[in-house]
Order: sequence, then structure tokens, then C-alpha cells
Amino acid sequence: MDIMNFIYNVPYYDEDFIFRKNLINIFHKNLKKSVILVKAPLGYGKTVFLSQIFYEINYKKIWITCPEFCFDFSSLLNHIFFSLNSSFSDLIPFSLKSLNEKTAEIIDFLSSLKEDIYIFIDSFENILFDEYEKKYLLLLINFSGENVHYIFATNKDFPVPLLKHINKIKEIDKNEMKFTDSETKKFFNGTKIKNYDSAGGYPLILNLIKMFPGNSKNYIE
Repeated sequence: MDIMNFIYNVPYYDEDFIFRKNLINIFHKNLKKSVILVKAPLGYGKTVFLSQIFYEINYKKIWITCPEFCFDFSSLLNHIFFSLNSSFSDLIPFSLKSLNEKTAEIIDFLSSLKEDIYIFIDSFENILFDEYEKKYLLLLINFSGENVHYIFATNKDFPVPLLKHINKIKEIDKNEMKFTDSETKKFFNGTKIKNYDSAGGYPLILNLIKMFPGNSKNYIE
């Protein structure tokens, strides 16, 4: 199987990024959910938020960023397995070919774990699905075990319905992804910029205002 090592790189955030305390608190309140779905359009800071969570929690965890145009569900399974294989020594070689065998192999291993594990999947909208593959995504989510937690970030609707298992799912939407008033004030602390209220807490607009303060009105309208 072809493995793209760069997809395991967790984005680094520095002191210039705002620590999303409110969002982190939401995450911790839902720490034991089977799925945390972060769904918001481009520019809402989904990747930064996920990376902050990744560095914040002290559990077994893996990170996968789905590249555009070249990543299908089978590739995702391959990369999940490869990452698990790097973290656990008792995983058997992954030589099976079919989606059914790949999914079953990963489910069998994950369901045998005694400790919690968090699987971060960023840019999930880039995965190419057909109808046949969607049922295996549901199988993976529903049968991996209660100690397995998937964190998805996407700017599109999730490819399979999750409402039947709403008690195990937390969706963080674009309204929750917006900067709070205190985060916005902290973001502009030390600058002379004052005309940011009309951005409505939208992270991309706030970044543009900070980068181009002389033209900020053009970015808000």
C-alpha cells in the first residue's frame, strides 16, 4: 500500500494563534463521544482548533490530513492502519485487499484496545466516496469500540447519516467556531484596530482585518 507520510504531520500553532478556550471546553465536555464532528466553511479555523486539541489531550492519538483529489476511503483505511501499526507493536501486517477485510481488521484491533484512542481526521471533505464505501464508514464508526473516538473536520455535509446515534455524537458548527468577544479582543490586543465588530467573529475576516488594517472595510462588505 502506498503511504504518504506528510499526512501525519500535525499543524503547529504558535503564540500568535488564539487559544480557543471556549471550544476546548466544549470538546472536554464531549470527550467520551464516539464522534466529534467539526463542520464549518473554509476559514473558520477548524484545523487550528483540532491541532490545539491534539496537543492538549494526553491520550493515545493519531492524526491524518486528507489530501485533495487523491484520497479515497480505501486510502484512509490504509493510513489509519499504518499509523496504528506505528503506535502498537501487536498489530499484524496489513496485507488484506478488500474494503470488507480492511474495515474488519481495523475494527477488530480497535475494539480490543483497553485504553482510549482519538483518531483525528482533518479535511475529511477531500475523501472520495462512492455509495458502496459509505456503509463501511458507518461500520467503522459504529463498531470500533466505546473507547475509540473519531474527530472529523469538514466543510461539507457528512457523507453518511449519524442522527440515529445522536447520544454518541457532538457536532460543533460554524456558530460555535466563531471567535467570542473576549477572543476577538485578545486577537487585536496591542493593535490600533477597532473596526472589527462587523466581522461577527468570523476568523478569516478577522485575520484579513489584522493583516490589512487600511483596507479592512473592503473585506467586511
